[in-house]
Amino acid sequence: WYKNLTTCQGIKKIREWYVTQMKQNWKEWHQWSLEKRGCTRKCHHCKQEKLCSKGAEDPQDLKWYCQACWNHYYKHWQCASCKCWTLQRGDKWQNQWLCS
Repeated sequence: WYKNLTTCQGIKKIREWYVTQMKQNWKEWHQWSLEKRGCTRKCHHCKQEKLCSKGAEDPQDLKWYCQACWNHYYKHWQCASCKCWTLQRGDKWQNQWLCS
């Protein structure tokens, strides 16, 4: 058992194990430190903690949303007639989208 630790292969395996542990712990510690320093914000829609640079505040309701939720929002459109929001577009009439 001890002889395996002193060989080059044994030392390499030990080093790989420590590097893996450090990487996992570093990610957790880094996220924790960002939260404590106030560099993250909680998305109002998905409720996940994200970096402040990965989202924006809505000027209408002054709530902060992450970029993934903004991308989902921009995929929607509003019918000019009934004002309903949907992902599917209907007919275009006088440069306005209407439900089909």
